[in-house]
Amino acid sequence: AHHLLSVALLEAGRTGEGIEEARQALRLDRRFVPAMHNLAMAGIRERQWRRARYWLRQARKIDPDDASLRRLTLALRLHAFAEAASLTWCFLARRRPR
Repeated sequence: AHHLLSVALLEAGRTGEGIEEARQALRLDRRFVPAMHNLAMAGIRERQWRRARYWLRQARKIDPDDASLRRLTLALRLHAFAEAASLTWCFLARRRPR
């Protein structure tokens, strides 16, 4: 029930409440991967990249073959790559001779 409520709250944009319900589901079952997936998604929506990566790592330890977890992991890696490329571009743009 906590998991389903978490999904509904997250879909409704009530992220804080959705996170709390997902955590409540994890208190009942520490290995409940769908709640970890929800927490990772909430981290992505809130732009809390470390938190999202943490929950993905925890979930992938339990179920390394889960397709949705692999997709989220790929999305986070692409984001990290894009951010690094952007920072590099900004650094190089400042260093160019005029």
